[in-house]
This record gives sequence, C-alpha cells and structure tokens, in this order.
Amino acid sequence: MLLIVAMLGASAIARYVKRQTLGLEPREISSLYLERQAILESIRAGIIAVDGHGEIRLINQAALKHFHFEPQQHVIGKKVEEVFANSEFLPLLQPGVEQSLREITVDGQDLLFTSVPIVHELTDAGMVASFRRIDDLTRLQQQLRQSQEFTEMLRVQSHEYSNKLHMLGGLLQIEAYDEALELVSHEASGLQSLIQFLSQAVPHTTLAAIIMGKFNRANEMKVEFLLDPQSSMADIPADYNFDKLTTIVGNLIDNALEAAVAYGQRPACVQLFMTDIGHDLIFEIEDSGAGIADELQQTIFQQGYTSKSAEHDLNHAHGVGLYLVRRYVKQLAGDLTISTGDLGGALFTLSLPKQPQRGEQS
Repeated sequence: MLLIVAMLGASAIARYVKRQTLGLEPREISSLYLERQAILESIRAGIIAVDGHGEIRLINQAALKHFHFEPQQHVIGKKVEEVFANSEFLPLLQPGVEQSLREITVDGQDLLFTSVPIVHELTDAGMVASFRRIDDLTRLQQQLRQSQEFTEMLRVQSHEYSNKLHMLGGLLQIEAYDEALELVSHEASGLQSLIQFLSQAVPHTTLAAIIMGKFNRANEMKVEFLLDPQSSMADIPADYNFDKLTTIVGNLIDNALEAAVAYGQRPACVQLFMTDIGHDLIFEIEDSGAGIADELQQTIFQQGYTSKSAEHDLNHAHGVGLYLVRRYVKQLAGDLTISTGDLGGALFTLSLPKQPQRGEQS
C-alpha cells in the first residue's frame, strides 16, 4: 500500500513539475536558457523583465550600460521602485500595460519604447520592456539616406552627360563643329566654376558634395539652383558633427526643390545662401513654391507628415526628412525659422552655433 501511495505521489509531483516547466525536460530548459542569454546580449536594445510582484527578473547588458547600473547581481531581484526611484523610467515599468513603439523622453534622452505584458494561465505574470535610443535608429536612416543621395547623384550625372554626349554626337555628324565646341566649352566652364567656388567657399568635402549633388538634381528637375556668390562656409570646427549638418541642409534643399516643382505657377527656382561670420553657421534656403501656411509650420516637422506622393520621394524615407531636420537642429542647439522669401515661396533660416554645448552633438 505504501508503495502504491509513493508511486501516486511521485507521479503527481512529476506532473506538477512538468506543468510548471511548460512540459520541458531539464536538458531543454538548460538549452533554452543559454540561447536566451546569447540572444539578449547580442542585441543593441535594452531589455528589462519585471515579474508580477514588481521585481526585476532580467536585464541585459545594453540596459545596464544605458542606465550606468552596477553588475547584474545588484539589480536582479530588486523592486523597480528601488532601482528606478529617481528616474522618469519608473512609471513605464508597470505590469499589465502594452505599449507599442512609443516615443518617450527619459532623463533627457529620446527613446523608442515597447512593453509587452506576460500572462500565464490568465494571471498577470509581469512584463517585458525594450527600449532603444532614437538617435541609433535615425543614424541608420541617415546612413541609408546618404547612400541613396550618392546613388542618385551618380544617376543624375550619368543621365545628364548621356544627353550631352548624344547632342554632341549629333552636332559632329552634321558637321556643326563650332556649335559642338561651344557646347563643350559651356558645359565645362559652368561645372568648373561651381567646383572652383565650392572648393574655396566650402572646403569641407562632405558639405560640398551634398551641395554639388543637389545642384545636379536641380538640373534634372529643371529647377534653377542659385548659390549666392557671397556665401562662405569655411570656418566650421574640425570636430563638428558633419553627418547631422549635411542631413539638415540636404533635407531642406530637397524640400525646397520639391516645393518649387510642385507649385508650377512661376519658373522653378531655389536659392542657397550661407555664411560662417560670427559664432553661428547661417543657412538660408529659399524656393519659388507656394510657401507654407502658418498653421502648417509646426505640422510639417512631425514624423510621417508629407505632402508628396511616394513615387516622388526619391531621396529619403517617406515623411522622415523634415522630422530629422527638427531633431538634429535641436540636438545641435540651433534654431530654424520659416518665413516668406523674395522668390515668393518659403524661406528656411537655419542658425547653428559653431560650438554646441558638450554632449549635444552626440
């Protein structure tokens, strides 16, 4: 009888243990644990798991690094109220609430935050939160955009010079040698003048390349691109964040080109003026478009806002360009205003301090 009772008890305990381990064998549990650890430490997003009692059960290295925490053994098992007592992150770590891709600002840093509740047998068993700096994501967008910029610039130049070569070939075939020579001289002098001007006024190759690329794109779009001869942008600190600077200027010029083409009620034109006199870098980008209504001057900087159709959005992610402009201007402690320019359209005036406060360029 005792043997039967012992067997029944052992069977009940085995079933209970298997139910608690979701039917997994010890070897499978060990394997899953090692795989989970490898996955968690290989991703760049911060991950924090909290149980139903509000205790931290898991935190990966990315999260530890972000919050400057001590090693895991000093965080695991502690209440979130204790660990995040003085942080704006605390209200976000509440179980039972699902949040998907929410933009938040925590302790002065912009994050993309997601939380998923953990439910087991209809019981709230905690939550898992993941977060990542928005700058990390926008940096990837920026790198993609720059690749697209250079690809587009090469495509435009190839298309433009192909047309010129066809024209030159036709002139030579009909023996119009004087016209052919004039065409070659005109093309060479115009492009050479721009290159020579940029090499003197804008010695920083990254910024000069962006302006040159926009000049070529304007030619393809049949937009007159005017670069003010009084422009100068030579006095930029060597350690300045040129990635953000070129993203800002490139997106503003793109916006001006699109606006000039879309209006169509006067000759399409975009004008750029820039100066490095004083303590700030000043850029004025003006277009001949319809202008921007007062009620839209804040809306256009929201993520996802666009007035363009997808097929015309060649150079940056749809609805992202001006959103990045506002974010980067803020990070560089700059200022951006919108007014009506002499060409009849919008005039964007950008002012960026040459020496942002420490940490603002990161």
